[in-house]
Amino acid sequence: MARPNDGRRHAVRLVLLRRYDRRGVDRRLTLSLAKKLGLADAVELFDIPEVMAAAAGRRFVPRETADYVVSTQFRSLEFLPRAAFWLMQGYVLPSHRHALPADASDAVRWVDNFGNCKTTALPGDLAAFRDEESISGIASLPHYDRLKDVPDGEAAFVTGSSCLGERRFVEIVIQGGNAAQRFGLRSGKHLIRPGERTSVYAEPTIAVPA
Repeated sequence: MARPNDGRRHAVRLVLLRRYDRRGVDRRLTLSLAKKLGLADAVELFDIPEVMAAAAGRRFVPRETADYVVSTQFRSLEFLPRAAFWLMQGYVLPSHRHALPADASDAVRWVDNFGNCKTTALPGDLAAFRDEESISGIASLPHYDRLKDVPDGEAAFVTGSSCLGERRFVEIVIQGGNAAQRFGLRSGKHLIRPGERTSVYAEPTIAVPA
């Protein structure tokens, strides 16, 4: 855990090996979106026992504290603040770099309580759905800029509220209905059949305690 002297800023991203978060969002899609949106080409994965062993070796924490952090289920409370503090102090933590080899596939990222399907697609990606290989039922859906413009009972693509800056993601909705139920959609469901577009996810190979 040497302190760097080159003046560079060091960015890290923490990756847990659960596929879905508590809201049902597929974390693999979230990671590959980082590349699609130009945020990152790789992630730095912490192995918590390795980091805490280095911290104890440098006497940043007592050995007993390091052992507790490794074994606790509350990593976001016990590990993350410590790691963030050490990084802000300029220390380099042991980590393992994993490339993000592909942009996010066009898929459902999250289904909300109303059955609206938030996707990884941008409005400019919609042309890919206008063919017979798209999932049954959505290839011919119209696109509206706003949810309120969708007629009652009609299914449609809409430019949704989720965004990064000016880049807004597409949602599949039914005005007054449940799009997820009608089209059989769920988090992680691809909008293009696998044969039409190859999806490659960055899967960490180092096990982090669950």
